[in-house]
Amino acid sequence: MATRTTVAIQDDLAGGPAEQTVQFGLDGADYEIDLNAENAADFRRQLAPFLDHARIASARQRRPARTVASRVRSSRIRAWARDQGIQVSDRGRLPASVTKRYEGVSSGMLTSAGDKADHLAREDHARGLSPMGGSGCRVPVQGPRVRPVMTARSGIAAAAA
Repeated sequence: MATRTTVAIQDDLAGGPAEQTVQFGLDGADYEIDLNAENAADFRRQLAPFLDHARIASARQRRPARTVASRVRSSRIRAWARDQGIQVSDRGRLPASVTKRYEGVSSGMLTSAGDKADHLAREDHARGLSPMGGSGCRVPVQGPRVRPVMTARSGIAAAAA
């Protein structure tokens, strides 16, 4: 059996069917409203005197969201800086000089993938993290004790003691 879904927009002012969605911005906020042809014409007519004297602003650029890898890297740099006695804030942008020193030290001292893995493991251990979380994730060393429990369906599952 086939299913057909129809989406009908309604005029947000009059309540009847709407022909268009009008988008506009005011005081830094973006809005949209569904209007029929008559209400859309009224809306534009009432804004016309203001638009005649306004200038078109360039589109605002939104910054892309930070990736998990970026946040992990920043937290490692902060931990390294604190270990070196360098004061850094808990949030915000890291000073370029601190990032540069970290990159210089980490790239100069660590030549192989094994060295880098050992270095990261030592950093994690110093911060109280253990690589025993499975599937590559690190979990806090402290917390509830976990013991493996055998199940018939999946083999091994973890259950809190």
